[in-house]
Amino acid sequence: NDSTISFNCNQNYELWYEILKYILNIAYLGIGLFLHLSILKTILFVERKTFSRSSFFQIYLLDSMTSSYLLLADIFYVRLFMYIPPLCAIIMPLFFNPSFIPKLVYATMNHCRFAKSIAQIFLVLNRMSCVLVPTDYESLWRKLIPIVRFLTAFLPFCGTWNIWISRIYVFPVGGGFAMDYIKNVEWAALSLFQSIFVLTALFFTIICTSITLYKLIFLPDRMISAEKSLCFTSIFISGCFLIVGATQV
Repeated sequence: NDSTISFNCNQNYELWYEILKYILNIAYLGIGLFLHLSILKTILFVERKTFSRSSFFQIYLLDSMTSSYLLLADIFYVRLFMYIPPLCAIIMPLFFNPSFIPKLVYATMNHCRFAKSIAQIFLVLNRMSCVLVPTDYESLWRKLIPIVRFLTAFLPFCGTWNIWISRIYVFPVGGGFAMDYIKNVEWAALSLFQSIFVLTALFFTIICTSITLYKLIFLPDRMISAEKSLCFTSIFISGCFLIVGATQV
């Protein structure tokens, strides 16, 4: 659909209130971004030799990279244009006709959300295998990591392909604007694929985390202290994912 889709910016807003909302959003999103960038710096540069040998952190690196991109896009694009009203009249008309920029942002952000579900599956599988087959764990995941990277990078296209071929448009929200899409293939709704990915990740999370926790409680001597700490960390991450996943569903 190459036709023009135009809207008028909403004039019914309080400027100070919209900007306050943006500042509050930046406050908590900025903390998350700082922590993720700190994690990336540590894994990729400061302690590269140490963490490059850990399959768990190599998988978590993928998750942290996608989270960092989502936060950056949220702060400097999505929330910026949603909560800073003066930008609406300047920027929104540029997107009345088909534009690559909103499509790129919208598609890549959803791509990263799908990637996080895939990374979560491999994180819990990694911890479960650590308690089930501790002797073969390292050699097993040394072979699997390249496959994990490939699947995390490319499997999300199974959920976002319709976005890439569909029309992305902008519409007024509050004092700014947001993005949505007009499905090119009617049945291939983004929410359908999101449900499949999230529910699959929830299934693996519940099963694998339960097995990991059971083994930690009843076979506490099978693992070294560092691996135990990673398992408890993974369990905590899984708990957070369960909350987020349930909310998304």
